[in-house]
Amino acid sequence: VGIHLENSAEYVVAILACLTVGAVFVPIPYSDPEERICRIAHDCGVTLTLAPGGRAYSAEAERALRPISSAEAVTNTGLIREPPNGPDALLYLVYTSGTTGDPKGVMIRRKSLRNFVRNTIDTFGLDTGTRALCVSPFHFDGAFGSLFSVLVAGGSLVVADPGLLPGEFFQLLLAEEITHTSFSPSLLRLLTSSRDLPRLAGSRLRTIGLGGEDCAPDPISALY
Repeated sequence: VGIHLENSAEYVVAILACLTVGAVFVPIPYSDPEERICRIAHDCGVTLTLAPGGRAYSAEAERALRPISSAEAVTNTGLIREPPNGPDALLYLVYTSGTTGDPKGVMIRRKSLRNFVRNTIDTFGLDTGTRALCVSPFHFDGAFGSLFSVLVAGGSLVVADPGLLPGEFFQLLLAEEITHTSFSPSLLRLLTSSRDLPRLAGSRLRTIGLGGEDCAPDPISALY
């Protein structure tokens, strides 16, 4: 099942639904050119793709993605089957950026996700009191560190709108009483150069997960 949505609570529900019915899900970058999303859809052989209602696709993309809205998906009960429970069961595919060639689908199995979730919970001390801000796009599986781990720990997720500006980031931290977040070092550099950085002192934020690229020491030092 392809998931071609912007970050939203609906996206999280779509992932959990796929895990529940035993469908392998494939995050398809929402803003990528149609040529790339069609290549991903063809490569993994999607059965259908959850897409926003009313979004227009070319004829080629329609054939590749087989898009349906979430409203249509809930009526298609014929897809439901007993989910596989073994440690080697395939849960999802995530595609590389393609910066060094064609995007490649990486297969993530149950035992890998289980280890990832367990280690993330232990490393950051996530629990039922955790309130995590999701800012990384969900087609980047670095975002899943917060998504899966916080839910398993019994915490709460706050999904930021796409294109979040630094001022809006700090406003959300305070308004939603965020205790944990994760993103790329590039966003950290942007945030630490913002004039709103002193607002961080008034927040409940305790832990930040960084990954996906090199992280220089200066932006981290600015947090202190």
